[in-house]
Amino acid sequence: MGRRKRSLTIRWGEFDPQPPLPSIVESPRDAAPSTPAATADDATPQMHATDPRWVLAVRTSQLMQGDMIRPGDRERLIRTGRVLGLNGFESNLVIAIMQDQARRGLGLDTAAPALSFVPIHSRTQRADQRRWMWRVAIWSAAAVGLELLILIWMM
Repeated sequence: MGRRKRSLTIRWGEFDPQPPLPSIVESPRDAAPSTPAATADDATPQMHATDPRWVLAVRTSQLMQGDMIRPGDRERLIRTGRVLGLNGFESNLVIAIMQDQARRGLGLDTAAPALSFVPIHSRTQRADQRRWMWRVAIWSAAAVGLELLILIWMM
C-alpha cells in the first residue's frame, strides 16, 4: 500500500498541513535592514561600560566554561549583581542571557540587545523603598508598644 499525500480541502481553497517555516536569523548582522537608511548600529542598543547589566554579563562570560556555570560561581555572580544594584531575579536573568548566547555560539558583543530587556532600578528608588519599609516597621512597633502600655495600665 502506498502512502497518499495528506491534504485538507477547504471550501475556498487548499490547506497545506505543513506550511513553510520562517527563516531563523542567527544574529542581527544576518538580518537585512528593513529600510535602506537603517543600519545595524541604529538597531543595536549600546550599553555603557559601567551599566550593571553589562558588568555582570562580562563577569559571567569570564566565569563560563562553555555554556555552563558552576553553582559556586553562580552564587558569586548573584552576590556581585546585588552589589551592583540588581536583585536576584535580574542577576539570574543576565546569567541566563549569557548562557543562551554561548549555546547559540554568539559572543558578548551581540548580548546588548537582550541585556537591554533586563529591568534596572536606580539605587535611589530602592533606598526610598527601604526607607518606607523602615517607617512602616517603626510605626507598627510603636503601635504595638502603645497597645501593651494600655493593656498594662488597665490591669
